[in-house]
Amino acid sequence: MTLSPRTFGNEDALPRVPLPSLDDTAQRFLEWSAPLLTDDERARTEKALAEFLAVEAPALDAALREYDATSGVHSVWDDFWRSRYLGRRDRIALNANFFFLFEDAPGLDQVERAAALTAASVAYKLAVDAEEVPPATQRGEALSMVQLKYLFSACRIPGREIDSSRTPYTEAWPGPSTERHVVVFRNGHVHRLDVIAPDGTPHSVAEIAAGLRAVVAATAEPGEGVGRLTTKARAAWAESRSRLLAENAGTLETIETALFCVALEDAVPAEPREACDLLLHGEAGNRWFDKSLTLIVFGDGTAGLNGEHCELDGTTVVGYVDTILGSPTPELPGAGAAAVAPLRWRLDDEQRADIAQAGAEFADYAAACATSTLSVEGFTSARAKELGCSPDAFAQLAFQLAHRRSKGFTGATYESIATRRFHHGRTEAMRVVTPEV
Repeated sequence: MTLSPRTFGNEDALPRVPLPSLDDTAQRFLEWSAPLLTDDERARTEKALAEFLAVEAPALDAALREYDATSGVHSVWDDFWRSRYLGRRDRIALNANFFFLFEDAPGLDQVERAAALTAASVAYKLAVDAEEVPPATQRGEALSMVQLKYLFSACRIPGREIDSSRTPYTEAWPGPSTERHVVVFRNGHVHRLDVIAPDGTPHSVAEIAAGLRAVVAATAEPGEGVGRLTTKARAAWAESRSRLLAENAGTLETIETALFCVALEDAVPAEPREACDLLLHGEAGNRWFDKSLTLIVFGDGTAGLNGEHCELDGTTVVGYVDTILGSPTPELPGAGAAAVAPLRWRLDDEQRADIAQAGAEFADYAAACATSTLSVEGFTSARAKELGCSPDAFAQLAFQLAHRRSKGFTGATYESIATRRFHHGRTEAMRVVTPEV
């Protein structure tokens, strides 16, 4: 197969996720559950499985195959992943959102670092739009790149029963996003900053930096910190957002359609673990956890990102991060001064109390999350291979052995695996507790 050099050029040629037979699925289920069961539990499991296969399974299997063949369905996992990510009702902040801590960039202060990362992200966005990001491959086979369509201008929207995902490349929002702005959070304030001029010319690093300095100058006093509401459990946040919409529809529209967020923080992390804590949760009033990407830059230029998970998996974001960190700061052409404007909130006393309570509860929740760093010196992937074990399998065995020694039993664990070699593939779970283990 000759691969297309265009970003999304190979998607329709990728194989669909195969549907195994019922017998195959049943056999693998017994194999995977065996190490976790006593003899009595295994016997009861085999009996229950036989009854399921005889009564309920055939109709369910037929319905699944009918769904897989439905026009517009890309994968048998389509609805599953939507309900899995968008259906969770607890808070996504800290529980679901992920973070990256970037390598340091010596010599750049906070604004310079933020401007460089913003410019690199804009350049990447324009490359995605033009389908100039090289398609990822694995052993010569193309991988799905569809998640790149949900990297920019994407926002999760809370719902009372299930959330929704507002993204471009959809029927409601065809094609690449034509939005030209990011939103900048600092000290509880929100500003719109244009990073692309009306004629489509991207602003230069210097122009973006000037806009960021204007934001810093305007935000000495604490703002409303409305972003704290995005830390609430999803149904509660949906109610708060509904009340916000009455007087703040324009502000919410600007935030939800922005290419991405930039959060400027006064804090200076003392060491990497503290930086990781701040990237994972930090000051909630300076975040909008529903946005797909938030670049976070601390007072000394230390930087990272917080990402929302519903449409994005790690491998896609790693590709973006590797590009913006691994390439020289792009020399964007510039288009004059970048427009910057504060976003105003109209709030009543009840809403301010709601914001304050959400912030206090999330601060307590974050404080109850303990983190520590373990560094294993001297052991490399090469050494694992010398021992006749793949580095990945060695790490999984280490996790399981540590769990058994500390808890006294084998845990039901899985390993996240990429399935991007399939059409619209993203991530699945591989059961790693086997009889051999």
